[in-house]
Amino acid sequence: MNTFKNSKTGRAIICVSILLGIVFASSVACVAMRGEPEDEGAASQDSGISARVTPAEITPLPELSQSSGENIEQSSSLPETGDLSTTEPSAEPEPTSEDDNVPEELIPSEDKSGVDEPGADEEAGVEESEPINEQAATQDKCTISFLGNCILGQQYISDTFFTEFPAHLLDDDLTLCCLSGCFSEPDAAQISTPYAVSSEYAQIIRASGVDAVDLANSYTSSASEAEYDATVASLEANSIAYIEDWSDCVFVANNGVKIGLYASDGYVGSNIKQSIAAMREAGAELIVACFTWDADNLDYYYENQNYGAHYAADCGADIVFGQGGDSLENIERYGDSIIIYNLGTLINSAFISESSETAIVQLVFERDDNSSFQLSETSYIPYLSGAAGNRPKKLEPGTEEYYSVLSKLVIQIFEPTDEQ
Repeated sequence: MNTFKNSKTGRAIICVSILLGIVFASSVACVAMRGEPEDEGAASQDSGISARVTPAEITPLPELSQSSGENIEQSSSLPETGDLSTTEPSAEPEPTSEDDNVPEELIPSEDKSGVDEPGADEEAGVEESEPINEQAATQDKCTISFLGNCILGQQYISDTFFTEFPAHLLDDDLTLCCLSGCFSEPDAAQISTPYAVSSEYAQIIRASGVDAVDLANSYTSSASEAEYDATVASLEANSIAYIEDWSDCVFVANNGVKIGLYASDGYVGSNIKQSIAAMREAGAELIVACFTWDADNLDYYYENQNYGAHYAADCGADIVFGQGGDSLENIERYGDSIIIYNLGTLINSAFISESSETAIVQLVFERDDNSSFQLSETSYIPYLSGAAGNRPKKLEPGTEEYYSVLSKLVIQIFEPTDEQ
């Protein structure tokens, strides 16, 4: 036996036996420490997640605060995007709405439309498409309101003249009036015209819904150069478009429709044809030609007025808007054009005068199959202009005065005679 131990073969066998014993003991110890590796591996395979864990991902549970535990419970109630758990939950989470799990600043609302968030570029692209589509839809319709002459004067002016205009003037695409007078501050040196009010009335007029004014009239032209410049500055400061004598401009409505405006103090200017052509080239789809006639205290249009209105329509004006005097005159359809000969005076704060009939006229245009605007609807709001110091009186339906105004605004169809 000793010979066997001392032999080389015996010593080798003894070493191998000892090594095998050590390996066996180590395996048993690992199994005891790790539990059942086959079950854990199966769970990892079922969940699709690697069982490998790095030291950085280990969070000591005893160090979690109570608030952290609450956050974990809340996160378990979020809508599931995939089962990442290897164990079944002890209880079903309470159902919650999607909005409950969305941060407040990400919930779409009118008050939070301007919030910048990650991925806002894509969301902004979607939001921007909505007003574009809405604008395209509203471009098929255009509503224009016309007011009677508004004469400004320091002695009798009151902001109530303008603040009680119908609220729907704020909803149309263009409200236009002839503004007779100018804006001049009370401390301005040596006012040269009685037809002047403080520049604060430019803001009042704008707030009432007036979008554009015609300055081509004798009341405004009688102002000094400084007063006239102050008037233009006040209009521009309050985003009120204006047209001067023998001039034009293109007004862009909120819905994107471009409306050309031309003005002349008196009869048709020789430049009207060129002005209308230039406005059409600039994209104007509707043209309004404004004239301050010399007619006064006439309840009918006279020959020169009739000729000038027809000539403007022949030059391409879709609407001819006449002013002058206190008389309310009729409306005429001339071919495809509409002629409002005279709406009289709506506001008179410059001098004492008797009340006279007037109205607010609203014309609605819609596109036809050829994409051209055609008159589709006409509405009226009858008024009596106030004597100086009195605001305009809106006439109630059913009264004699109400129907008297409407009778004068019936649209007449022009039928040319053989001589014409």
